[in-house]
Parts: sequence; C-alpha cells; structure tokens
Amino acid sequence: MLGFDYVVSKSLVTEFAPRRYRGRLLSVLAAAWAAGYVAAYLVGFSVRDIGPDAWRVMLALSGIPALLILPLRLGVPESPIWLMAKGRTAEALAIVHSKFGPNVTLPAAAPAAAKKRGNFSELFSPRWRKNTIVGCVFYTCQVIPFFALGTFSPRVLEALNVQDKFVGGLVYNVLLMTGALLGLLIIDRISRRAFLVGTCYLSAIGLAALAYGSFGPVGTIIAFGFFACVLAAAVNLEFVYPPELFPTHLRASGIGLAVAASRFGSAFATFLLPIAVQQLGIQTALGVCVAVLVVGGVVCHLFAPETSKEDLSGVVAEGDTGSRSSTAFAASNAGRNGQ
Repeated sequence: MLGFDYVVSKSLVTEFAPRRYRGRLLSVLAAAWAAGYVAAYLVGFSVRDIGPDAWRVMLALSGIPALLILPLRLGVPESPIWLMAKGRTAEALAIVHSKFGPNVTLPAAAPAAAKKRGNFSELFSPRWRKNTIVGCVFYTCQVIPFFALGTFSPRVLEALNVQDKFVGGLVYNVLLMTGALLGLLIIDRISRRAFLVGTCYLSAIGLAALAYGSFGPVGTIIAFGFFACVLAAAVNLEFVYPPELFPTHLRASGIGLAVAASRFGSAFATFLLPIAVQQLGIQTALGVCVAVLVVGGVVCHLFAPETSKEDLSGVVAEGDTGSRSSTAFAASNAGRNGQ
C-alpha cells in the first residue's frame, strides 16, 4: 500500500501544482517525509525496550498517522490534467473553478497525445528511454546509501568508534530534517539538473571523507551529518524530478518504475550492509556506497534533462499532434490571478 502511495501521491500533487510553485510544493512533501522519518526513529528508540512485543507497539503506532489523514484523503479531488487526458473536460473545469477560482481556465484543447493509454513498453521507446533510465538510476543511487546508512546508523557509528549510538543517530536524523528544509529553500533557485548532479557528487565526497578520514568521534559525527544533510536535500528531487520526466499518460507508470527500482536497490543494500560491515569492514562497505553515488552522478551528468520549466499539460511525444505550448490551468493564470 505504501508503494501505491509513493506513485499516486507524487503524480496527483504534481498535476495540481502551478508550474512556478511546483518545486516548492513537492519539496514540502519531502520535508514532511523527513519529519516522519525522524519521528519514527525517536518513537522506535523510546519503545524498543518495553518488552518482547515492542515491535507490535511500533507497528500499531505507525498506523495512527494513516488514520488521522484518511478523512482528508477522502475529499481529495481528481487531477484535472488526468481528467483532460480522459476527455472529461467539464469535470476538470469544475474542479479548477472550485479550487483556483472562476478566472482560472483550462487549455483550449487537450493535447492529442494525452488521450493515449500509457504502457511500460513506451517508457523504453526512443523518445522516453533516456528519461526512464535517468529516473530509475538517480532514484536508486540515492536511496541505497540513504536507507542502508539510515537504518543502521547506530551500528555504522559504533564501527567508526562513536560510542553514544543514540546521540549519533539523533544527530544524523536531525540533519536529515535540516537537509530537507534546505532543499525546500533552494529547489526553485537552481536548475533541477545542477541540483541533481551536485548533490550526488557532494554526498559522495562527504561519505568518502567519513569512510577514509580520521576525525575522532566528534569529527566523524560532523562528517556523517554533512553527508546526511546533503543527501536529505537531494531527497527533494525524488518528489519533484520523476513526475517532471514523463507526460501525463506515462507519469504514474514512469514514477512507479523508478520507485520499484529504488526499492529493490534499498532492500538489497539494507540487507547487505551489516554483512559487509562484518565481513569486509566499515571502510569497504562505505566505499561501495560512495561508488553508488558516483555512478548516479555520472549518469545524471551525462543524460539528465532539465525539467523545471516543463509544462506538464503540454508534454507530448515526438511526432504527436497537439500544442507543446498548451499552458497548465493554474500556471497559465498565475500572473493574472496571483494563483
């Protein structure tokens, strides 16, 4: 169910967002995700010693936020861009007017390509193959070190001779939150491509310094925190960038494939990291994570497109009819109506 949510929530929020606010709005999701991640760490640490049923308590507590948000989700309207893609223009217009005001309009006509049904084979067609590969690679290369080190941060810090595992893990998690907020502040100030490539290389540098430097306990926590902060800022792109890589009829499928690739990678890394630390040593294990980040940076450097100015309602495949300059319903009226 969480996997479904990763795909649908990003697509829905993206298609509702005015273009000039899209990066910041989706980055709010990343900041909220980081806040939940930190909260889960603190709650888990606080209840872990209550007895053999501590895991049951953890799972039960994690259901509370889902129950609290359910009434709000029941009232979420359908995406107007998706409705247009299905030819249901009247319904789309009614939602736009109710949410953005009567002066905000839809494009004159939906692109012809929008009425197509997406399928996975099209994601690997010559038109979209590069975007699909970039989406899968960058997402996977980010989450492998993020989840592997985040899940086992106390064990990693202990292997690095930081004895207070709770403090070390707390610093790591707080800096994750700090990084997410920093990402929120800069997401629309620099290009998506520069943000993507730069954070891959910077987090690799920070992790390499952590793996091969000799800083002592305090210096180790600082290096680990720098890595966490940079990588958490990059997590904003997991919410912003994949939805911008694909047209409406492929967006959910494209995001789903990128999320699936990342989850296989993170599960694999989370399983292997403690084994690697035990069998090969902490430096080798961290070195593999550095290599993963470098691979992600190189692939994005070579192939990642810039998407920050993309008009999501006008993204069409090459050769399709329909205006690429069709303006998204909210963005088209942003200057006139202040939306």
